[in-house]
Amino acid sequence: MSDWDAEWAAAEAAAREEIARTRLNTHEGGGAGGNSGLTVTAGAKEAAAAYLEEELKPTVTREGALVMAASVRSAARMAGWRSAAGLAHASQAWEHKLSALGEWLELEAQALRGVSRSFVHQEAQIVNDLQDIRATPINGMPD
Repeated sequence: MSDWDAEWAAAEAAAREEIARTRLNTHEGGGAGGNSGLTVTAGAKEAAAAYLEEELKPTVTREGALVMAASVRSAARMAGWRSAAGLAHASQAWEHKLSALGEWLELEAQALRGVSRSFVHQEAQIVNDLQDIRATPINGMPD
């Protein structure tokens, strides 16, 4: 076995061990309940959606319009040059990408709101199911 093969085998073994040790939402000793910092709440999703719609998308639109205006001014100054045609083509591509980015941001905001509503609904369903379990006697045992 060459040095490279031995090094590769050692790297593969180390990666397999790391994967085996990795667990989401666990604490030392295994099991759930650790505070991994990965917390998602409906409110956080709503706040992220609001940020996308109220802050990020308007900023992207405003800054993109500034670039478009500068591009139009530059193309006007280059009238008659071959570069003007290239700049016009680049401006059209920029405008298309800017529009696509705005649409994508809107879709992401809608998706965040949908997930937020889903979290709230799922939480209410779990609470309801747990209350049903508590209210159901088991084999005639008292509550």
